[in-house]
Amino acid sequence: MVDRQDSPLLVLYVDDESANRVVFEACFGQDFIVSSVDSGEEGLARIQDQDFHVIVADERMPGLTGQEFLKIAAQLRPQTLRILVSAFVDESDVFAAIDAGIIHAFYRKPWNYEALRESMLSGASPERCVAATSG
Repeated sequence: MVDRQDSPLLVLYVDDESANRVVFEACFGQDFIVSSVDSGEEGLARIQDQDFHVIVADERMPGLTGQEFLKIAAQLRPQTLRILVSAFVDESDVFAAIDAGIIHAFYRKPWNYEALRESMLSGASPERCVAATSG
């Protein structure tokens, strides 16, 4: 089992808006090791090269949507905690994605720092931590 105090969680944040990436990194960079990319396609390239404990993706992006990206991410890295964030989303689609195991949680933008942080910490189980740090 990984001691999270000795080994911070690795988080990938996917959002096409640079201001959102800057805010996410500023908010969570002290608690986690955060990498951010600006597209689902770039996110897929990153998860092929590196394991992450948590992936947080915006829904509305050019190219792959957040749900499309997270569906592929779930196939490539099933142990990774997957969180969707969006200001605009059809909640029935979100519930279907949760039921299908594509995403584990959803947060409406603007997200609450404490709630999202707690979700990342509690959702990144020891098994996920071991999977993301080995290999």
